[in-house]
Amino acid sequence: MMAGVLSQTDLLAFPLFAVVLFSSIFVGMLFWVFRPGSRRIYDERSRMILDTPDSHDTLNTSEGRNVQP
Repeated sequence: MMAGVLSQTDLLAFPLFAVVLFSSIFVGMLFWVFRPGSRRIYDERSRMILDTPDSHDTLNTSEGRNVQP
């Protein structure tokens, strides 16, 4: 019954629009992530947590918790 009702309507545009929209957003994000010059920005951001002045004094890396010396 549902297949009969859906076959009489022209609802093909909605799934097609959704696929085109999703694909364009996905390709746009790929271009944004891999754009020229973005490697430097990602490298800087990946090292932000390591650049704190007291990180080597208070962090016990073997247990993964803060320890006061």
